[in-house]
Amino acid sequence: MYSVIAIDDEPMMRRALKALIDWNALDCELTSLAGNGEEAIELIEKYNPDIVICDIKMPKKSGIEVAEWIKTNNKKAEVILLTAFADFAYAREALRWGVTDYVVKDGAVDKIQEAIIRCKSKIAKKEKQSPQLALLAALNGSNFDPSLLEEYNYTYYSLLYFQLTKDFKLENVIKLIKEVFTFSNILIEKSKNELCMIIPQVPNNEILSSCNMFIDMQKSLLNYPIYLSLSRYFKDIKELPLAYKECNISMQTRFFNKERYLVTASFMTSNQKVETGTFVQDILNGIKRGDEEFSLEALNNLFTFQANNIVNLEQIKADYSLIINYCEKLTEGFTDSEFSRNFTSFNFFEEYESYLREAVAHYCHLIKDIKESSPDIIRLVDSYIADHIEKPLSLSDIAAASNYNSSYLSRFYKQKSGITITMAINNKKIEKAKELLKQNFKVYEVAERLGFDDTTYFSTLFKKLVGINPKDYQVKQNIIN
Repeated sequence: MYSVIAIDDEPMMRRALKALIDWNALDCELTSLAGNGEEAIELIEKYNPDIVICDIKMPKKSGIEVAEWIKTNNKKAEVILLTAFADFAYAREALRWGVTDYVVKDGAVDKIQEAIIRCKSKIAKKEKQSPQLALLAALNGSNFDPSLLEEYNYTYYSLLYFQLTKDFKLENVIKLIKEVFTFSNILIEKSKNELCMIIPQVPNNEILSSCNMFIDMQKSLLNYPIYLSLSRYFKDIKELPLAYKECNISMQTRFFNKERYLVTASFMTSNQKVETGTFVQDILNGIKRGDEEFSLEALNNLFTFQANNIVNLEQIKADYSLIINYCEKLTEGFTDSEFSRNFTSFNFFEEYESYLREAVAHYCHLIKDIKESSPDIIRLVDSYIADHIEKPLSLSDIAAASNYNSSYLSRFYKQKSGITITMAINNKKIEKAKELLKQNFKVYEVAERLGFDDTTYFSTLFKKLVGINPKDYQVKQNIIN
């Protein structure tokens, strides 16, 4: 059965593709639907479908861009492009990127089904003509003709994975590989920066010797490294996807040692979740107190545990994100985020280690300063209100004057003083109003002088805080005096 992904930004068209096409009759499975080009690429990367049906005009990435990505990344999918209008320029561009068919949406169901049949025929023809493509299909876990791979039914084999770090001239790399690894000519181009070699019935020590020779040669001849990962032995060619996955998991261990050009299955990271929560919680507790020494010691404990246990990168990423996000939350409003580097930008453990250590030290200093400056912040707000009591005042004015984020300053002031900044403004204005009323200023004069545009609102606020309206308060004070 052929796998299909359909992409269209119109929900109605997606529903039509799902409901109106008899996928079973076409020996196809509609694996997934997407609404834009970026989603499409994610799904193609995830499912590696046989056929992609894609609208040309879409948000984020067009159908042409999706087709270009498929071609550039050596994906196997045959592409059918959909369009509302026939356009020669689009058709020409589609041909450039190897699109199988170009279908106008008007009355498209029959045309799409015909295009799918043509795609299937093209796929079958390619697989029939090329054992290499059948190997690629096997490597991807896709449909392939087993009869094409009968010659690869070895007693045992290993998979050697090459990860290219730059846009090498591929033919030169392949030439070097074939020069060194003379015991195999089965080289699969998995993507533009991935090559896989099936090595049949060769002893492990001989493979490793050739790997080391290749590493020495590429260090001398190439400006950028190529990294290698060697799987265990496998028997069935259908297990190629498992061998490939094993190589990829092993390759993750390079994160812990940038000098390691070759990794084998014995270096595989653990897929089991390793408990790091205690270490992380110690770090967070130290950061909250602004205790740099304690936090860095706890951080070193985490680093040691992660490295010694070759912890899965997804878990290290989760620990990293938790610590950075916690720091940013604690210091929101006091600083722009200086430490917002994405985990995927770290190539090696020591980069991640150095960066996170610097970040934790920075945030501990900052939090300590915040704690020590708390009384000053309260005084700063109160002083600003007092100095500007006869002007209209707002939280944003005070935040701007004090160089703090409005939301943070509001939360901080309430936490420390027990009232909001707005309440503090109102309290101080009403206290000033009481003084002015005692001096026999008229109510509207007091309201205007204190920055109230609406005398009625001023009177309502005054009564709410004092218990009587301004006029009655003034009369009462005159009687008392």
